[in-house]
Amino acid sequence: MGDAATSDERTVRACLRLMSVPSGAFDLEILSGGASGSHVYGVTLPERACVLKVTLATAEPHMLERSRREVAFYSQMVGAAPVRVPDVLGSYEDTAAGVCLLLKRYEAARPARDWTAGDFETLARQLADLHSAYWASPPERLAWLDLPPDEDAALDTTHARGEWAARAGQAKFRSVLNRSAVGQVNALLDRIADMNAAIRSTPSTLCHGDCHVGNILTDVAGVLVWSDWQEVRWGPGPEDLSFLLQRAEFDGATPCRELLISAYHAQLRRHVDVSRRDVQRVMDACELRTRLVAWPMYLAGASEDAMRAMLARIAALAHTLSLGGV
Repeated sequence: MGDAATSDERTVRACLRLMSVPSGAFDLEILSGGASGSHVYGVTLPERACVLKVTLATAEPHMLERSRREVAFYSQMVGAAPVRVPDVLGSYEDTAAGVCLLLKRYEAARPARDWTAGDFETLARQLADLHSAYWASPPERLAWLDLPPDEDAALDTTHARGEWAARAGQAKFRSVLNRSAVGQVNALLDRIADMNAAIRSTPSTLCHGDCHVGNILTDVAGVLVWSDWQEVRWGPGPEDLSFLLQRAEFDGATPCRELLISAYHAQLRRHVDVSRRDVQRVMDACELRTRLVAWPMYLAGASEDAMRAMLARIAALAHTLSLGGV
């Protein structure tokens, strides 16, 4: 324990030095990370409380790419983002040290299950402000915002098929995730290209990329602060709202979908011409793709009822999009 603490202290002190931040004495709290080469520390300096995000040069390439993307966002776009983001106190990156990012520390927002309808509506309207600012108007010379190439989808669906097969092999799911259900899930995975076409039916914009309540902080006045921009990208705006709703429900909240979609669309329409029907269709396609491709690995510890609800939602979305059902 002592060696680990000493190692963390050395890492923090080295990062502060690279960012030209006077260190002196500081209090250190390990917030997350370590095994993957990515760390998040709470660092209390004499004059302020901070969060230090460190991704070592030895970390996996995708971890370094995400960290560099976040630093790029804060250095190139923070002044142009129409939502409140953390104050940046320093950053540094090179091939030897990796990536360091020092931010002002804020309070975490309440858990999603404790949010009111008004809280969610405020978040949806702010999300619409973010999207409308860049709707069909990509920032110039910011190629790092581009989406990954479509060929990654083949790898994603192959992995998803394996995860669904693994869930079907769990005794608790055998009655609900039977051979017929797995076959229908695989048939829908064959239709990912159709979902992608629906998703691209509206113009792209600046997306947070990991929009959920766990990435929302608050300042001393209770103002929402949008954090964790490692997945920021150029893509379909309604996907952010779709993921916000999925994660909130998974975390035990019961947000009113119709209210949030209406609030988001009304705010969006103040600046761009898009129909609510188009927003809904993109959200449905995004949600179906996410439930098919991204969610199965997280269902290993779920209950039979949770799996049944997942399959029912997949079937409903597939029917709405005229893609069949489960």
